[in-house]
This record gives sequence, structure tokens and C-alpha cells, in this order.
Amino acid sequence: MILLNSRVSRHAIVRNAILDKNVTVQEGATVGVDRQRDRARSLVVSSGSIFVVGTGQVVPP
Repeated sequence: MILLNSRVSRHAIVRNAILDKNVTVQEGATVGVDRQRDRARSLVVSSGSIFVVGTGQVVPP
């Protein structure tokens, strides 16, 4: 789910995720592909394995 004003750039991969408002997933970045890497970047993972990117975050490659 991608909320208001969020952007997923070219060659980015987003799986099983909720992108809150004003999130930018930069070119070549991934969300929901590597669970350990996402946790290391402080992304929240729900008990149902849904990744949540908080308001205004930028996800780098």
C-alpha cells in the first residue's frame, strides 16, 4: 500500500509493505526483500511480515 505523496523510483522493489505519507524509495532500493537489512534500517516489521516505512522516510539503495 502506497499512501499520499509517496514515490517509488525506477528499479526499486517494494514487496509486502506499507509506505506511509511522503516516503521516497530511491532508485535501486528494496523494501520487503531482505528482512534483516530492513530491520537494520529501522523499518518496522509486523507480526504478519508486513514492512512499514514511516512518514517522510527516504529508503536508500
